[in-house]
Amino acid sequence: MKATIAVPTKNRTKYLDEVFAGALGQHYDDYEILVGDSSDQDDVYEKIKSLGPDKKIRYVRYPPFATQPWKFTQMLKEAKGEWMTFLGDDDLLDPDYLQVLMGHAEGQPNATIILNRFREINGEGKLLRLDPLHKTVMSPAEFLSRLFLPSRDFFKMNITGPLFRREILLQEGGFPELPNCWHTDILGWARVGSRGLAIFEKRSLCGVRVHYGSLTSTSFNDDVEDLIQTSQGLEEIVSGLLTRMESELTTAEDVRFLKTARQNLHTYARRHIGRAFDRGFVGLLSKDDRELSEKLAHMFKRMQAMKIPVFGSAYIYSFLRLLNYSLRRPLLDALVRYKIRKLCS
Repeated sequence: MKATIAVPTKNRTKYLDEVFAGALGQHYDDYEILVGDSSDQDDVYEKIKSLGPDKKIRYVRYPPFATQPWKFTQMLKEAKGEWMTFLGDDDLLDPDYLQVLMGHAEGQPNATIILNRFREINGEGKLLRLDPLHKTVMSPAEFLSRLFLPSRDFFKMNITGPLFRREILLQEGGFPELPNCWHTDILGWARVGSRGLAIFEKRSLCGVRVHYGSLTSTSFNDDVEDLIQTSQGLEEIVSGLLTRMESELTTAEDVRFLKTARQNLHTYARRHIGRAFDRGFVGLLSKDDRELSEKLAHMFKRMQAMKIPVFGSAYIYSFLRLLNYSLRRPLLDALVRYKIRKLCS
């Protein structure tokens, strides 16, 4: 079998009609649809049954407590396609997705990952933005040099959309298990992209839906250590890939790309450690805690020790700590709503 469209899902059926309409409507024949469901109810299963018998769909049930990386790696093992793509349970594939991207796969035998230009859409399907255009063919070093740029400068990083050689990612160990699910997708694409050419299709052939329920970044709590360790783990894993790649470089240009990849990776990890502190500040301020000032002071000292620059919101948090809980909480909630709206628009 040439391709697998893998649909990981859990307790969400709102968009599944659109998801399966796109997956089943491909202008390409040799593929399967693998549904990996970790729901604690039968709503997803019932939805699939309502579609009627279709030989392309295989349904697999996973434990409700399954972590995201474990589930994605299990789906890698369950799939039958030589090439594989993940499709989020709220995202969309255009009918030409497989036909066009498999055309690239057949024309580029050294390719390991094929991307297309994302359409970022909101919960109602309204277009928010298109990814910027990029080179059609990238070496592993160039791909990793771009992978850790902000999404406004490179393609949108999401589990949905990239088509990749399944066996390569299995050989690399699948999706790494870290304390938090941040970076799961980008770690997978770094692993598979380190092993061959990356191809970029300039047409937009999938829609990635951005809304409150789709964002891991809307989780605000004071468990900062897991988030910090995850970002540090990302840097350690990808640094290992870059070190391995050094001996494989054959051009001065790729040597420069690898150096840039290291710099961008470090900046990316530090940026996300800053995000971890941001969420930690919100988590602390959302509690009526008599030791709030001491805990916030400790967090500021931790940032300083890690040499993480103080971000704008931190000054607001410093002011909010001076207010009593009844005044602080509504202001904090308003700030969080603003942050979420900004992420979803």
